[in-house]
Amino acid sequence: MPDNALVKMSASALAFLVVACSRSTPATGGAAASSPSASAASVATSPGLDAFLPDIAGPFQGEPATHRDPDPWVRRIYARGKARVNVTLGSQGGGGKKAFERWVSMSIAYPQIPLRAPPDEVNGFFDCRADDAGASCDGHIHFRSGLHLELFGGGTVTRDQLLALIDGLPIEAMAARQGDD
Repeated sequence: MPDNALVKMSASALAFLVVACSRSTPATGGAAASSPSASAASVATSPGLDAFLPDIAGPFQGEPATHRDPDPWVRRIYARGKARVNVTLGSQGGGGKKAFERWVSMSIAYPQIPLRAPPDEVNGFFDCRADDAGASCDGHIHFRSGLHLELFGGGTVTRDQLLALIDGLPIEAMAARQGDD
C-alpha cells in the first residue's frame, strides 16, 4: 500500500494528466466533430510536429494526421486489426530541466515505458487497466524539450501492442528536438 506522500504525488500526477490530456479524443471514434479542438483542426499539411508521426509506426498503419495551430499539436490514429490508438503530440511549453524532473518524479509510481533515448531527455509510463502486460494500456511520454506524446487505445491495445507502436515512432528525434532549458 503506498504511503501518503506517494498517494499525494499520484493525485498530483493524475490532476496533471487530466489537464494535459484534455485535448485528446477517444481512439475508437476518431476526432469528435463537436469538440472545439476538432472543429479548429485540419488535415496536417505543414512541416512541423506531424513529421514525428509517420504513416506507418511498427505494425500499425496511420490514418491521415490532423493538426492545430497556434496551440500546436498533431494527432493521428494508428490501426492494426481491431486495435486503434489515438496518438497526439503537442508542445506543452514549460520545457527544461526542472519541469522534466517534476514529470519524472510524478511518473515513477507507474510502470515505465522503455524508450530508445537518453533518460535525462525523455520519460514515459503506462496507464493500464490491470497490472499484467495483457491488460489494455495507454501511454504518456514527456520530453525535456516540452514535447508531450499521448497514446490512447480506448481499451483496444495491450502493453505489448503499444510498445510495438512506440518502437515505430522516432522517439530519438523527438528527444533531440531543442526546447527551453
